[in-house]
Amino acid sequence: MSAPPIRNAISSVNSVPPISPVATATLVAGASFANDLAKRTRSDDPYRDLGHLGQSYLDYARKHPLHYQLMFGTPLPNPADHPEMMSQARQAFAMLREAIGKLPGRSAHSDVDQDAMFAWSVVHGLASIQQTHAAEQVGFGKATIGKAMGHTLSLIGAALGGPARKA
Repeated sequence: MSAPPIRNAISSVNSVPPISPVATATLVAGASFANDLAKRTRSDDPYRDLGHLGQSYLDYARKHPLHYQLMFGTPLPNPADHPEMMSQARQAFAMLREAIGKLPGRSAHSDVDQDAMFAWSVVHGLASIQQTHAAEQVGFGKATIGKAMGHTLSLIGAALGGPARKA
């Protein structure tokens, strides 16, 4: 059994050669993010499982806004210089690929990466809207904002072949 992502991240921070403070913080944030995604609620229903992954992404962005901003709102250090940082990023994206690959009707010919990019783009956009409070600023009411996560995740599932569900 391998060490938990955060322990791996801390080991990398303590390794030689030393890494920059930005890379260190990004590495720790990425490990925390991957760890939260891995601990998500699981379901036998692959569409619900995909929804739980999206919900975990949005919950992380809400609970850890500075980590989220660091990972997605600032230029990252050179990936070639920080393989552990990139390993954490790839681990999180692998969870999304795996969840999409389990959806019914998937085959070796399915374009899982394109569907993963679609799902990530939508969830990332919603997380960014929530972080900046843009929905309130353009006049969406609390009821609409409150239903946005469930509605968005339902539409992602429907776009990937599942039933549209009410949140």
